[in-house]
This record gives sequence, structure tokens and C-alpha cells, in this order.
Amino acid sequence: MTDIDPAFPPAAAEHTLENRRLWDEMAPDWVAGGEANWRAATPTWGVWSVSNEVLPLLPAEHGLSINWIHADAEHLPVPSACADFAISEYGAALWCRPERWLAEAARILRPGGRLVFLTSHPLAAVCIPPNGAAVNTTLNRSYFGLDVLDWREAEVDPGGIEFNRPISAWFRNLT
Repeated sequence: MTDIDPAFPPAAAEHTLENRRLWDEMAPDWVAGGEANWRAATPTWGVWSVSNEVLPLLPAEHGLSINWIHADAEHLPVPSACADFAISEYGAALWCRPERWLAEAARILRPGGRLVFLTSHPLAAVCIPPNGAAVNTTLNRSYFGLDVLDWREAEVDPGGIEFNRPISAWFRNLT
């Protein structure tokens, strides 16, 4: 296992620093839930994280060879064309600027490599009220103006800085 955890420099983008701060604050709760799900006889959805103590054990437990890297997805500390597979389940796909993390994913993937990612659907993003309450059936912001969603001051479930795009913009970023 390679353990790369670069310091986030003061020059890092504001959203990177803010989301790192939020992660550091909330990680213990997410990790506890993740560890419980990994060890459950029947895993459940909603696993947020696995602790740094458990993470290195998982590949051997499942007969895999995995090189884990903990880094800023907009500036990965690895050489070009070094990966066969990259995945983001909400992480970079939600908390990083799409044009930056997608470019980094393209840079590190070898020819024929695969990128798999999951993020919030843009329609869900436009139907979240500005106060951060649950998704509803009202269009609360412009679909075609989607970009940065700053939840730091939300009344309900304050969070970090998220990014989303209309579907057409995702396709433009992917080509």
C-alpha cells in the first residue's frame, strides 16, 4: 500500500480547504458508520468511509491488490498514465471542480483505463431549497446555471461546497 497524504497548501482552492475542514470535523462519525457496515454480515448502503487502520486490510481480505492514495483530486501526486481504474463515489465527483478532477482522472488513466463516478443528479441539485432542506418538487435555482452550491451557511444540515452541472455540461467535460 502506498500512503500519500500531501499537506494541503495555503494556496489550495477555497473549496478544497473548506471541504477538507468539513471532512476532518465530520470524519469520526462517517468512519464509525463505515466500519460497522464493512463488518456487517449483510453490508448496507450509505457507507461513508473506512478508517485508515481498516483500509489497508481490505484488499487482502478480498484477494485484491490495491494501491490507496489519499490526495487532493484536483492535483494528484502521481505520474501520468499510472492507473487502470479510477473511482469517485461522491468524493471528487461532488466536492471538486469537474473540469479539474476530470482532467486529472484523464491524465492518470492509462489508455483503455476506466473512470467510474457517482454524484448527485443535477435535477436533485436544483430542487434542494436554498436553506438546505430536503429535495422537493420546486425548481429552486437555474438548471443551466448550475455550478457551485455553497452549503456552509445552510440552516438545515450545513455542509461544504459542492459542484454540479447540467447533463450537457457533464458530457462536454467528459469529451
